Amino acid sequence: MGEFEKSLDKLGISLPNLDVKMTAKGWKIFSPEVVNLPSKDNDSFGILAIRGSGKPTTFFLRIFHNQVKRRVEVDKVELGKLLNGEGVRVDAENGWLLVVWRGIPIGCGLVKNKILRIEIPKDDIIRMRAGYRNIR
Repeated sequence: MGEFEKSLDKLGISLPNLDVKMTAKGWKIFSPEVVNLPSKDNDSFGILAIRGSGKPTTFFLRIFHNQVKRRVEVDKVELGKLLNGEGVRVDAENGWLLVVWRGIPIGCGLVKNKILRIEIPKDDIIRMRAGYRNIR
């Protein structure tokens, strides 16, 4: 099992026969059934799935959220705390996982010592904070 497959296995994802390539930024998917690309020889194309550090990208997790078994569902209060940079206590082992709210994939989270923090793009956090006030 290669490094890419090990990273997927830690997330509980099974995506056999993907055309992947290690690039300067990390593992990218070039499979035509996933993404329509003019060329896989250009590292600018493809979907960045797993960074060189081993962190899954939020974009990748959102695309494949139905296949991700390692996930945690948060409620409105927990989501608010996460968006404000606070940690939330969860019953999960250390490592990367998918954070979900009401079935919607929020993005990548990291658990350390039962404390979850989100690791999503800052622009997403800003947009989610703005919309958070309207959640009932």
